[in-house]
Amino acid sequence: LVTAGLLALSSWGLRVWQARRSGAAAMRRRSRRHVQLAALSRAELEHPLCVVPLRRFARLGRLVCFEDLRNAGMHEVYDSLDAVTRRLTDYHLIFLSHQWLAHGEPDPDRLQYKVMQGAAVAVAEANGWNPAKVLIWVDYCCVPQRHARLLDLAIESLPHYASLAHAMIIVAPDATHRDTRRPCDVESYKNRMWCRAEQFCYSLPNGGNNIFLAKRAPAAGSHTC
Repeated sequence: LVTAGLLALSSWGLRVWQARRSGAAAMRRRSRRHVQLAALSRAELEHPLCVVPLRRFARLGRLVCFEDLRNAGMHEVYDSLDAVTRRLTDYHLIFLSHQWLAHGEPDPDRLQYKVMQGAAVAVAEANGWNPAKVLIWVDYCCVPQRHARLLDLAIESLPHYASLAHAMIIVAPDATHRDTRRPCDVESYKNRMWCRAEQFCYSLPNGGNNIFLAKRAPAAGSHTC
């Protein structure tokens, strides 16, 4: 009976491991498909560029879901590359790249938001940009979350979003993923395919210029907008 129980437990463990492996493989295949589609997409936005002005972002207090920001009229929306290009003649776009710290929400303890807020203000100040003319892009706030097809279209536009930015901030504070309990830090960030894809798309027109790593929030009161 003991042997049979061990065999059954072993078989169950194998099935769980195989299921997890299959799910991870499916996710990798889906990610590769999005990258391939984006690379082959027309030289136009598949989904509008939605951004949040820096001063508005700094007052949110947390990362807010795209749909909630949309319904509150908090986005600036640009439907074409021509419209974005015109806006960015005197505005600056900061692209925030990060990994999610939970399955259902990106930043359950607001750790990353605090780092993003301070780092974005610091980067604007370091470049001499008027904070009233700085725009923020970050996935959870600027990409549809509740409509699968719109999400796909936004992902296909990701190379445009990243390549249009004037600065990229990699946000990677030391943290623990709420669901997997695995460490999330700079090393785990580097292993995320989407994070690497964002860096690649930004670097194509910009090289290594204006890429910043933010691991902790600045001291209170050291940066304001």
